[in-house]
Amino acid sequence: VKMKFGPAIATIVGLASFAAVDSQSTVLGIVEFSPNHETLEAAVKAVPEIAGLLAIPNFNLTLFGPTDAAFSSLPNGTVSRLLEPEWNKHLESLLAYHALNAEYSYEDVISATADGPVSIQTLDGTNITLSTVNGTVVLNDSVNVVAPDINAINGVVHVVDGVLLPPSATMNIVAMAQANPVFSTLVGLAIDAGLVD
Repeated sequence: VKMKFGPAIATIVGLASFAAVDSQSTVLGIVEFSPNHETLEAAVKAVPEIAGLLAIPNFNLTLFGPTDAAFSSLPNGTVSRLLEPEWNKHLESLLAYHALNAEYSYEDVISATADGPVSIQTLDGTNITLSTVNGTVVLNDSVNVVAPDINAINGVVHVVDGVLLPPSATMNIVAMAQANPVFSTLVGLAIDAGLVD
């Protein structure tokens, strides 16, 4: 069954901490166990649909899990705003954009991208681009897999060093910026450049 959420939806040190994860853990359990994914854990638990999906024992999926450091690189206030109830659908979309409706090992991705980048649909319903650069899997030409193949009973987690933004996120982030007068100049420049309406 193909599951799709609509558009309204670590470092190597971190890898060492995953070594102790029970082999019977779900993807959700792996996120909960990791000391380097507290922000991801909070985000997932704020969206029951996502948390439930990651906890289904017999559902195979791939999760690209941004570290706390990755989330901290977002504009100041972005994470706290996304965790607010009125932004729940945007958070759902962002999280779903980090998951695939099948289990892909690191070697699977390396093999699939041997002849060049490939585009694959996420649970958000939109696509991400996977490529291999100097032996490292890269997502959307900007986010690197830094700790691959943390296996769960219902899929696999690949730790990534950045947060993937779904296509809808450009408008979401601009809306956040418009709500904050500190960013009024930035928003004005984006409008003048024709990036947003």
